[in-house]
Amino acid sequence: MIGGIDGPSTHLAEQIVAKARLVLVSPASTDKTVNLAGVPWMFSALPGDHVAAPVIGEALLARREPFVVLAATNHDSHMFLVEFRKFLARTGTRPVFEYGFKSGPCDFSELAERVAGSRAGVVVLIAGAADSARALVTLREKRFAGRVLGGPSMGRRAFLAAVGSNSEGVLIPLLDDPAVGFQSSAAKFQSRFDVFPDFAAAQAYDATRLLITAIRKAGLNRACIRDAVRELSPWDGVSGTIAWDPVGQNLRPAQLGSIRRGRVLPLTPGLSREFNLFEKSTRQECRPGPAYGVNAP
Repeated sequence: MIGGIDGPSTHLAEQIVAKARLVLVSPASTDKTVNLAGVPWMFSALPGDHVAAPVIGEALLARREPFVVLAATNHDSHMFLVEFRKFLARTGTRPVFEYGFKSGPCDFSELAERVAGSRAGVVVLIAGAADSARALVTLREKRFAGRVLGGPSMGRRAFLAAVGSNSEGVLIPLLDDPAVGFQSSAAKFQSRFDVFPDFAAAQAYDATRLLITAIRKAGLNRACIRDAVRELSPWDGVSGTIAWDPVGQNLRPAQLGSIRRGRVLPLTPGLSREFNLFEKSTRQECRPGPAYGVNAP
């Protein structure tokens, strides 16, 4: 089986494969708890939130500016926020405020005005692709000109299509590490679907190829297919290497990326200098301050 498209659907599928004893390779979920349930049939091809969140945290600390956190309350956003909070706790850093909002259509105007009027120079936006797009567009409409950092969902095609030029310069964790064959595969994908593949499309392609190879190697035996999936690690795919840890999570590291002209690119040293990412800011430094709860007034 291949799936699911997010954390909740993958958790549901996990309950099925645990009973049916079927291999499940997840190409899109970053929720590490999927692999902590001790189900040996579960494999997650993407790095987990515990790998991606510190990438954003390190970029945030490098800028040393006051920041706010805006996070949707849906499952995947919450799981990423949990890992991000752990990073902040380890480094003794707190936001100016943290605000939680419900996933789905809503009016961000009041919140965006509050952010734009605050002393924060950076917004950390943690939400799904559609929610992130609505929030970011509203922030720019309310003239927030600071840096925006986001979660992996900002690398999805739906987000990039919805925000247009508003996404320029947004920093996100890159969950893939495109291999030599990526450009050729991406060109074929674009020729067929008239869009460039995002990381989830590339990872789904790799997960499917890996599982087919395991089936051909093992034959039609569920336990042997599971063993073959594990034995094929490390697997070199178009989205990078898949190397399973003991619980079936991909060990591939994440790196910092930037959105440039509608494409997500690795943040090279040249781009880092352009963004002044590793230069000390002239703004007030980000230091531990008073704690603000979710939905704080």
